[in-house]
Amino acid sequence: MGVEYPYLAILAVIAFTMAVSGLIYFFINTYTEALKTPILSTYAQACYTVDNKTYLEVTIKHERGLIVNLQRIEVYSDNGAVVYTPGGSLADINVTMEGFNGRLGPGQVGYVKMIFPSGYFTPNKTYSGVVLFDAGNTVFTFQVLKCPFITYPYPTTLLNLGLTASTGTILALGLIKTVAMKPDIQLLTRENVFYNDTFDTDPFTTGRIIKVNCTDKWQYSSPSQSIYISIKHGEIVDECIVLVNKSLPSTGTVYIAFNSTTYRGGGHQGRVDAILYNNSTNYFYTIGMHFQGGSADAVNITLNNRYVLYTSSVTVSAPYYIVAMYVFNIGNLSLWLNNGYYGPVSDKTVIPTHAGLGVLWEKANITVYLDNLLITINAPPWFVNVTSVPVGWSIVLKDQSGNIVSSGMSVNGNVTLDLRNYNIYIVKNATLEVYDDRGYLQVSRSFDYVMGGEVYTLTGTYTPGVEFNGLAVGVGQLDTILLYNITDLGNISLVQSISANSVFNGSSSIVIGSGTIYLLNTSGVYTYDYSTSMWRLVTSACRASGAGAGIGVVGDGVVVVPGVGNNSLCVYNMTTGSTTLYLVTDGDVTEYTCLASSGYTVYVSLLGSSGPVIVAYNVSSGVVSKIAAYSIRDYRLYGLTRDGSRYLYFILPYGGDYGEVYRLDTLTGNVYSLPILLWPAPVSPGDRLEYYSNNLIYARDEGTDELYLIPLKYVL
Repeated sequence: MGVEYPYLAILAVIAFTMAVSGLIYFFINTYTEALKTPILSTYAQACYTVDNKTYLEVTIKHERGLIVNLQRIEVYSDNGAVVYTPGGSLADINVTMEGFNGRLGPGQVGYVKMIFPSGYFTPNKTYSGVVLFDAGNTVFTFQVLKCPFITYPYPTTLLNLGLTASTGTILALGLIKTVAMKPDIQLLTRENVFYNDTFDTDPFTTGRIIKVNCTDKWQYSSPSQSIYISIKHGEIVDECIVLVNKSLPSTGTVYIAFNSTTYRGGGHQGRVDAILYNNSTNYFYTIGMHFQGGSADAVNITLNNRYVLYTSSVTVSAPYYIVAMYVFNIGNLSLWLNNGYYGPVSDKTVIPTHAGLGVLWEKANITVYLDNLLITINAPPWFVNVTSVPVGWSIVLKDQSGNIVSSGMSVNGNVTLDLRNYNIYIVKNATLEVYDDRGYLQVSRSFDYVMGGEVYTLTGTYTPGVEFNGLAVGVGQLDTILLYNITDLGNISLVQSISANSVFNGSSSIVIGSGTIYLLNTSGVYTYDYSTSMWRLVTSACRASGAGAGIGVVGDGVVVVPGVGNNSLCVYNMTTGSTTLYLVTDGDVTEYTCLASSGYTVYVSLLGSSGPVIVAYNVSSGVVSKIAAYSIRDYRLYGLTRDGSRYLYFILPYGGDYGEVYRLDTLTGNVYSLPILLWPAPVSPGDRLEYYSNNLIYARDEGTDELYLIPLKYVL
C-alpha cells in the first residue's frame, strides 16, 4: 500500500512522528514542572530542663524545587498555637534561626530554635507543628523528653592574653574609671596659725614656752608628750603661768585652744586657764574652767585672778577642751568648753602681748596635764579650709589610725572641715583624701600635721578619666595585671598592663569596686592609683593567710576571706577606718572557697557539717549578719559570680573532662544546672568566673593563654 499510495505512507510517518514528539514534549514539560515543585522535609526534637524550660529545634531540609520563603511556623502547645513569623518576636519565647534567614534554596538546611518557659508542654507528651512556606508546607511532630547536656553554645575564645597563664591567675570585672591627670592637694597657707605645739619635745628646754612663775613645778612628760604641773596642798596660792615665747599682734581676734586632763584628790578645787598676758604691766586675763566638784563647777573669766568678770555654772567631765577668744578692738572675752559657748564679756584693762596657759590651786592636791596648744589669729581653730575643689567633690580628713576626723563636699569650690567632733584641733600624721563627684578616690596625701586655721588647695589641671567596663586579669607567676576594656565584647582593647611587683605575692585575689582595683595578698589590701602607677596600702588588718583567700567590695567596705585555717570574715570599713572580724560558723573555708559580692551582700562558698553551702551575709557599717544558706552538690567551686539581679553562677566538676555551670536563684533558693558542657575543663581552685551582659567570662588558672566567653542567651 505504501508503494501504491506513497503519499499516504509519508503522511502516516509524519503523523506518527508528531504524535511521538507531542508525547515526549508533554512528558518533558510535566517532568520539568514536577522538578520545580518544592520537596521539603522537617525533623523536630525537644527536651526539658530541671527548671522546666523546653528547648525545641526544628530542622528544615529543602530537597529540590524552587526557592521558598518561610511564612510562619505554628507549634501546638498546651497553651494553644504558638505562631512565629520571620522578623517578629514572641513575648516570652526566644526564637533564633540558623543556616538561613527565612529564604531556603534547594539542598539547603535551616534550623529554627525555640526556648519556651515552663507551662507550654508536658514532659513525655507528643506534640505537633507545621512549617508554612509560600510554596509548600510540612508537618512535624516531637516528644518532649528530659534534656541531656546540650552541647551548644560551646565556650568561645573571648581574647588571647598573648602569654600562657600559670598557677595564680586571677580574674575580676567591674566599672573602672581611670584619670589621665590627677590634681594634688597642698598646704596653701598657715598665716592664721600663730603657734602650734603637740609637745612632742620638751618646750621648756628649747625655749618655745617660758615659765613665768612656779618654775620648779612646771614639768615636761616625755611618755605622754605633754606639759604638766603638780601642786600639793598649800604649796602655791598664785596662778602658775607659762607663756608662748612670741609676741601677739595688736589687732584682730585671738583664739587659744588646748586640752587638759586633771588628777586631784578629794575636796579638790582649782582652775585651768588660757592666759592673755601683758609683759609690761604683768596684768593678765584668765579664761578657763573652775573645778570645785560636781555641780559647783563653773567657767570663769578673771582679771589678774582677783576680779571675776564672768562666771557660769557648768557640769562637764575631764578631759577639758578649751578655746578662749579675745577681740582686740572691743576687748571681748569668751570661751568654748567642750563645745559649749560662754560669754562674752568686755574689758580693756589689759592689752595682751603674749598668750599662754595657767593653773590655779585652791584646795587639796592637783595634777594638771596640758596638751595640743593651738593659737590662731582671725580664724577659728576648729576649721580647716580647702580651696579650688570642683563642685561635687569631697575632702576627707583622717587621723594616723585611719579614723575619719571630718569630711565635706564642695558646693562653691571650697570645703570646710569641722574638727569640733574630734575636739583636738591638731591632727598628727594626718591624711587628706580627695574624692571626685562619683566617689572615686583621686588624691591621698599624708601630712605631719593638719590643724585648724590652715588653708589647703587642689593644684594641677584635672582631666576627667575614661570610664569603662573593665576586666582585670592577674597573670600568675608574672606579677602582672592586664586591664581590658570589654564594654564592647566585639572590640576588646588592652588599656593598661599594670605591674603589681611586690604586692602580687603569696595568696592573692583581686576585685574591682568603687571604680578601682583592689588587691589582696599576705600583707593586706591595696588599691591602685592609675595616675601614679602606684599601689597604696588600704589596710594591713585584713590579709590573706592561705589558699581559698578572697576579697569583695561591699557597700562602704571590703570583705576578706583570709583562707584555709581561718574561718572568719575580715571587714574593713573604708568610711570609718575600722576593722571587724566575724566568726563564720556555717562551714569551713577550703582551697575551693569562692567569694562574690553585690551591693551590701557577700556570698561565700563553704564546706558545712551537713554538706557544701553558699552563704549570703549582709555587711553594712562593719556589721555582719547572715541572710541565707544555699545547699549545693559539691564544695569544689571553680568560680562564683553574680549578675545584676538575683542570680549566682558557679562551676562544679562534671566527670573528668568537663565542668558543669549552675545557676542559683537567691530569692527562691533553687539551684539548677544549665544545659552547657563547659570545655576546656576546670583545672584548679584558681579558676575564675565573671558575669557580664548575659555572658559568663571564664578563666582557667593555668595551662592556657585564652579567656573564654559563655553566652547565656541560648540557655536562659
